[in-house]
Amino acid sequence: MTIDDLLGPGPWPRRVATAAVFLVPALALTVQSGYSYGAALLLVCALCSLHRWPRLPQARWTWGFAAAMSGIGVLWLVLANPLEGLGGWDRPSKFAFGIVCLFFVSTAAPKPRAQFWGLLAGCAGAGVVALWQVYVENSPRASGFPTGRTNAIQWGNLALLMGTMLAVQTLALREHLSRRAVALACLGGLLALNASVLSQSRGGWLALLMAAPVGLYFLWCFYRSELWRMLAVATIALIVLGAANHAVLAERWDIMEQEVLIYGTERAADTSVGQRLEHWRFAWEVGLEKPLLGWGMRGYLAEKEKRVAAGQYEPSILEYIYTHNEPLDMFIKA
Repeated sequence: MTIDDLLGPGPWPRRVATAAVFLVPALALTVQSGYSYGAALLLVCALCSLHRWPRLPQARWTWGFAAAMSGIGVLWLVLANPLEGLGGWDRPSKFAFGIVCLFFVSTAAPKPRAQFWGLLAGCAGAGVVALWQVYVENSPRASGFPTGRTNAIQWGNLALLMGTMLAVQTLALREHLSRRAVALACLGGLLALNASVLSQSRGGWLALLMAAPVGLYFLWCFYRSELWRMLAVATIALIVLGAANHAVLAERWDIMEQEVLIYGTERAADTSVGQRLEHWRFAWEVGLEKPLLGWGMRGYLAEKEKRVAAGQYEPSILEYIYTHNEPLDMFIKA
């Protein structure tokens, strides 16, 4: 018996792909390991239908995307921590499975609105989880469930990413959405941004600032007549968001100023900001010695231990294998 016999002919791949496209963002930040349910559903159905989709033609964009994913997977394999053993295959294997799911989805053609509503549900869920953790459980920062056992930085950055994706989706589908749906999307996006603020993660906001010119260009091309009104609404939303979290933002800003000052005067790298600045200094100075080929993960770890032992850099940078800055991390290793 095949899966076709269980679910019926034809339409089931689209139904499954549509459900998975909704579930991945909808559950990603709301429940424990929520991102895995939709992905697992997609992978299982892709493997169960290997007799069908490999025979169908793929668009050139799909092949290009698959090639890019393959390259990233190989890069993660090269940069895997040698101390992790088989754990080093974690990220590369996800890209390999992702390529399988990509080919399946491209032939199944899920309904586009599934992602919009999935993002909306996911952003709203992340916002509610953050409010619950901070104001009901009195957790120092939002991080997703289970409380205190997940990475607040990654969780907050993903909330910001999903909020941004929802904003882009809303703009792209605006003519096909009702006013109620647009209003709900605005609320969901604001909840996701608030979740990022309550997580107290900072790097994602710098990335958003760098991506802002692309967003402005998008608005200029497609919504030129409404550009200023949209910017005004966005500005008001950010003001409201800042006012609602004034105490948290002010506290984090004061801590950052103090830690930057201490690092600048005493080279103290045992604080959150100081450790990052010291790691960035190491990555930049050592990376300049091999700007084209990089040190690789093994060389990076060995050189770090060597130079810390020589007193050139503070020991705090030995606690982490990443530099807390993706461009610098790639610069020194790849």
